[in-house]
Amino acid sequence: MKKSTVTNLLKYMPLAFGLLLLGVGAFFVPWSDVVPYFSRLNMMSYVSILVMGVAYYVARIVRYYYMLGVLNEPRSLSKTVMAYFTAQPISLLPAGEAYRVVTLKEHGDVPKSKGISIVFIQSFTENIAMIVLALISAIILNQYVVIVFGLLLLYLAVFVLVSARRTAVKSHKILNKLPFVNFDRSKYQAFILRNKTLLSGKSLVTLILSGFISTLIASMLLFIVANDIGIPLDFAHAVVVFTLPTVLQNISFLPGGIGVNEQGTVGILVLLGASVPAAVALTLIMRFVTLVLGVIIGLVALLIAKAK
Repeated sequence: MKKSTVTNLLKYMPLAFGLLLLGVGAFFVPWSDVVPYFSRLNMMSYVSILVMGVAYYVARIVRYYYMLGVLNEPRSLSKTVMAYFTAQPISLLPAGEAYRVVTLKEHGDVPKSKGISIVFIQSFTENIAMIVLALISAIILNQYVVIVFGLLLLYLAVFVLVSARRTAVKSHKILNKLPFVNFDRSKYQAFILRNKTLLSGKSLVTLILSGFISTLIASMLLFIVANDIGIPLDFAHAVVVFTLPTVLQNISFLPGGIGVNEQGTVGILVLLGASVPAAVALTLIMRFVTLVLGVIIGLVALLIAKAK
């Protein structure tokens, strides 16, 4: 077998694994019992899905727009929107999130060296915001505290790594020992310095607060829809149900978190007392908002970009 063929197979293995997880889970779902739950939604819920879904993405785009200014690469809001959404459909492919660096370059003329930091810190700070909100909710509920606190400690360790200049040399050596990894030392140190800039003072506070906003929007939507279809969740539980699977998908490195997010969300909902059909219906609605809606808008953005 040719080396290029092996490389391509390895590249698509994460996507294949995620689809396998999704397929195995779907095999055990009583789909005839799932469909009726969608008819239970009232018009207010459908409006909330669209309005709060768009608001969820707006909060993320604002983070990109803000970080461009912090790194002295200010761009128009329209270019930032195009750069973000044109990457959404590609994000489902292996290493698709990295394509955001390309779209920032194509639509905003942002140097790839700075685009890498923007894409990484956007996800990193959003995860911190989700974990903090999940920890607050877990303490209120007196559930999952150890799990969430462990995740927070992990991210605090990474925070020290990506924001402290003196760790750059050591971390560079460690990372370059991994298979298929070979970072240039000077470029890696520049990456660490840009991260330190984004994770310092006012910038860190702004990014975390923005992460709170997008997380609370998605959690509120989950709370509204869950209660509308008959799953009696309070808001603290809704935060946990949204945040834990989302953080898990982000550290799984599976494209779009396919398989991991769905299985995790359904699992937590069932543990909280929801029936499997109701849990699946709610999970599908949330995945429409956090994944499919972005892809649809992204396809429209790609058509607009092509026309221009």
